Amino acid sequence: MRLKLISPSEMNADQKQTYDESIAGKRGAPPPPMLAWLNSPEMARHATRLGGFLRFDTQFPAKLSEIAILVTARHWTSHYEWYAHKRL
Repeated sequence: MRLKLISPSEMNADQKQTYDESIAGKRGAPPPPMLAWLNSPEMARHATRLGGFLRFDTQFPAKLSEIAILVTARHWTSHYEWYAHKRL
């Protein structure tokens, strides 16, 4: 079963607020899985905050964080994560 990808025009107030909060964050754009996560706005808020913290708010330098992301992506054969971060 695939989750429905919710476009901004289909969002209810809770989903729209969660989407808008993700745009206002340090990423400047919602994380790619956001449109699927919005099937559960509460889960989307938690996942977005955790991802933002792990990527932007740890004590590690940005390059070290990116290396950790790439090593983890490779270990778990996460093609999307590798694709999204290999350029950084």
